[in-house]
Amino acid sequence: MNKRPLSFLTPNEFVKEFVNADGHDLIPKATQTPDGIYPEHSVFSIMRIEEFGRHIKFPIPPGRSTTYHFCWLTKGQMIRTDALQRYVIGPDTIWFYKSGNIMSTESLSTDAEGYYCLFDKEYILQLLKNQNSLDELPFFQPDGNPLINLDADASDEVAYLLKKMEREHLNRQAERKVMIGLLLCQLLLQMKRHSTFLTDKKIYGAAEILTHRFLQSLKKFALQQRSVTFYAGLLNVSPNHLNKCVKDRTGKPATAHIADMIILEAKVMLTQTEKNISEIAYFLGFEDFSYFSRHFKKHAGFTPKEYRESFEYLDVA
Repeated sequence: MNKRPLSFLTPNEFVKEFVNADGHDLIPKATQTPDGIYPEHSVFSIMRIEEFGRHIKFPIPPGRSTTYHFCWLTKGQMIRTDALQRYVIGPDTIWFYKSGNIMSTESLSTDAEGYYCLFDKEYILQLLKNQNSLDELPFFQPDGNPLINLDADASDEVAYLLKKMEREHLNRQAERKVMIGLLLCQLLLQMKRHSTFLTDKKIYGAAEILTHRFLQSLKKFALQQRSVTFYAGLLNVSPNHLNKCVKDRTGKPATAHIADMIILEAKVMLTQTEKNISEIAYFLGFEDFSYFSRHFKKHAGFTPKEYRESFEYLDVA
């Protein structure tokens, strides 16, 4: 078994591993090299969900990507997760993903329509004066809401910009990368006007804000800190209050989410690294391999070996 050494998924790897062979034809041949690699696809790509989605193998397991993503639906439904937070994307909504986060896709309805877009950070930063401006956009910040509901006028603006990007992407005219980048910048800035923060007390209640901050903290500290007391101290509340608020909002106490985050990290390592299962167990703080295997099966429903083998198509030749 030869798995890729990095725990991040590049656009070319995504196409190779999750798209059926006949789906490769949806990518313009003009952008392919003789060996089937898509060099421009690593910088920017835009796809029609209704054409591309039927070639995807669902569910897409948890993983990290090297690129930023967003998807906009005009019809149907897509269910995606960012770490432990689940998002249902419906008509006239746009969802953003920041590079490096753990993302998975549960499902895409057969009637779904819209656009799926991914882009490289360095590509867009070439067009921006402020090199921090991309991560300063609300929907790419930890407390920003990555899901934006659009009214009719905003949806029309998004549709116009995405159709222009699609045309530029399919054409081989000069300066198309700059044109696409400018259109992409315009779309991102337009969405900034419609974005919200999940810590806005005018919109969200105290328990909802606390739960969000706890789940965001898990992304940063779960591999080092697994005590509810630590997170309670970080958030300036008591452990009992944190457990109660989180359970009221999610149906599970904070302790369960800590365990879930460790399992999520294990899933990523099982499908996106070369480490053997013993090495993964040790990396995640389990000195007893057998205990790790039992713990994983209790939460995931499979042993680590069974889970890895269920995604054998992720192997790289």
